[in-house]
Amino acid sequence: MPAGHAELALRAQKALGAQIIGFDVILHRGEPVIVDENTFPGFYLELFRAAGKDLGFELFRMIVRALEECRTTPLRRRR
Repeated sequence: MPAGHAELALRAQKALGAQIIGFDVILHRGEPVIVDENTFPGFYLELFRAAGKDLGFELFRMIVRALEECRTTPLRRRR
């Protein structure tokens, strides 16, 4: 993923406050533009493989991180 796409996606994820989110991005005049967000994105095994990652491990890591946040962050501060 190009760095500009990743930066845009991370800013949008933070703005929307979603832990799991996917974005459809197009190039407009050479710049990435988000045209759709998916709060229940598809997990495509071939994309994880292409990125050199293991889908099962990444899901496990995400769940562990969320559980740790629940354990250590007071409910009123979670978002």
